[in-house]
Amino acid sequence: LSADLDLGTSFTNVPGGTATWTFTDSTGNYNDDTGTAAIVITKADAVVVVTPYTNASTTYNGLPHTATVTSISGVNGETGATVGSVDVSNTTHTNAGTYASDTWTFTGTANYANIAATTITDSISPASLSITADANIGTPAVDAFGKVYDGAVFSPFTARYSGFVNGETPLVLTGTLAFSGAGTSAVSAGGPYAVTPGGLTSTNYAITFVAGSLTIAKANTTTTITSDAPDSSVVAQTYTVTWTVTLVSPGGGTLTGNVTVTGDGTCTAAVGAGQCDLTSTSAGAKTLTATYGGGANFNSSSDTETHQVNTRATTTTVVCDPMAQKVGLNVLCTATVTDIETNGPKSPPQGIVTFSKAAADLGSFVGSATCQLSPTVTTGTTNNCSVQYTSLTPTVDAISASYAGNTTHLSSANPATLAVLVAFYDPSGGFVTGGGWINSPTGAYRPNPNLTGRANFGFVSKYLKGATIPTGQTEFQFQVGNLNFHSEVYQWLVVSSNGTKAQYKGTGTINGAGNFGFLLTAWDGSPDRFRIKIWDKNNGDAVVYDNNFTSPDDIDTQPMAIAGGSIVIHK
Repeated sequence: LSADLDLGTSFTNVPGGTATWTFTDSTGNYNDDTGTAAIVITKADAVVVVTPYTNASTTYNGLPHTATVTSISGVNGETGATVGSVDVSNTTHTNAGTYASDTWTFTGTANYANIAATTITDSISPASLSITADANIGTPAVDAFGKVYDGAVFSPFTARYSGFVNGETPLVLTGTLAFSGAGTSAVSAGGPYAVTPGGLTSTNYAITFVAGSLTIAKANTTTTITSDAPDSSVVAQTYTVTWTVTLVSPGGGTLTGNVTVTGDGTCTAAVGAGQCDLTSTSAGAKTLTATYGGGANFNSSSDTETHQVNTRATTTTVVCDPMAQKVGLNVLCTATVTDIETNGPKSPPQGIVTFSKAAADLGSFVGSATCQLSPTVTTGTTNNCSVQYTSLTPTVDAISASYAGNTTHLSSANPATLAVLVAFYDPSGGFVTGGGWINSPTGAYRPNPNLTGRANFGFVSKYLKGATIPTGQTEFQFQVGNLNFHSEVYQWLVVSSNGTKAQYKGTGTINGAGNFGFLLTAWDGSPDRFRIKIWDKNNGDAVVYDNNFTSPDDIDTQPMAIAGGSIVIHK
């Protein structure tokens, strides 16, 4: 019979509907019938899976993150939008953090029930950011900080950032970049000193601060010798070496330490003193080296300069005793060498003295013509040594001496005009007489060398029998100069062996006063010749008159011709 029942319309979707049924009996045994039935369909529950994002899977990248709708499942294999839609907009976040109050909701289609707000926990881990103290942030490699000592702390320090996402910059960080560590207060040369960045925080970044370092190099210097005065100096004279020491940029600060000067000896002074004194013990060109020794914050430097040290000035004088000696006997001639240098402490000269005579002189040195200044004399200003001199024939010889000098003292010699005249006489020899005049030349009268004119002379000099000192008279008058010389005492007389030359020495007065030495040289020839030299014994032997001025005093130096009169040498 069921085959004769028609149930009418069927329903699939909510809410269902009313179905009309009919029954028809094909056998005729039953009555046909019809009716209605209400069919009710309720909404099904969907299965929704929403996956949150977590620290383990999600790191801050500057972009928004949203929970993931993993699946929507219904009945009879239905999925996705057929079942409904999920709203996860309340799970969207960009910044790092944990979001425990996030919710999602499900809105079902006609056949599925909605799902109210469901709580999930989302989390975003902060991105890694390193901040490294770096001197050159524009280069690939990280560099240490460095500076040259200048007495100040280093500034500014800089840092390199590594790890920013999505084009972000340090502006997204909170706080102010600062640095700590020994390097931030270090002033002295040395290192490396630690420099650590800090002062910045961020929600979205896990910051790692990486320390750098600072090294402070010593400042370079330049040393310059600016003077060495006096230059030149002499042995034993103190001279001052002056220097400057300057810092080479970018160095700075106040220089400390000492400067040492070497050359011939050593002196040391503080760099700020700017000078120290040296005293050389030998002559020559000295290489001075000024060296700044540097210090904890400064490098050393040096400079060189040449300084000339000269030997000390000397004079050499000769004295012979006796100055008039009989032929065949010896005369002791002594050379005295004196340190006359005005700079530095004086010292007695050392070394060799050589005596000499004019080539035409008839005498000779007994033994050696050289002698050594006494090596045992170590104090004072003078030293001396002596030689013997003799002649077998009458003569007047001019004795000179020269000092060779050494590394301390300069050589010197007595001038030819100051040669010592040594007379060897024969008491049984002849005599000389003369009278006349000369034309006194320019330069003869020393108080006024420009005066010239006639000068009269008259003289006689001879040895009396058995005498060792000659006698006689000498007169010399130069009226233009108001000079009237008269002899008082003779010391010696020499007549050459050929009877043509004579010379004698003595003392006298000018215009009746004073104490004047004189030396008269006369030649008996064609023409007769005459020379007289007069000097002031009370005034350092200053020459008053000499009609052959600057010429050697020996008997063989030719006098000037007389203008009138005669000279006779008697054998």
